[in-house]
Amino acid sequence: MLLLIRYAAALVVIGYGLAHLPGAVVAWGRAEVRGVPAVPVWPPGVRQGGGRARALAALWLLAGLALVVSGAGIAVHAAWWKALIGPAAVVSAGLCLIWGGAARVGLVLSLAILGGLALSTLAGLHV
Repeated sequence: MLLLIRYAAALVVIGYGLAHLPGAVVAWGRAEVRGVPAVPVWPPGVRQGGGRARALAALWLLAGLALVVSGAGIAVHAAWWKALIGPAAVVSAGLCLIWGGAARVGLVLSLAILGGLALSTLAGLHV
């Protein structure tokens, strides 16, 4: 049963990491994706494809990559995944906050990941 939970968690985290790609591509100015705003709500004055938007796009990519790698670490029962997923979820939550309403689901998932990480660490679980 624990193996099934581990693989399910790995798939969710990998899928969530891949879901960061549209945010990066749109902010960078390379594509338009329906329902994905090109610029964040905050800070004001960020232009799609501009320097600040590209920096934010890079953060979307880094957070997404870190989540995908963390999910792979969960799947293979690696010891390092907890050290990577926490910072990735914090960056992701921050991006979701500044992007506003369109990223609400991402914020909920990031907070769920952080809560699960905290609970598993407190309980001494090695998923």
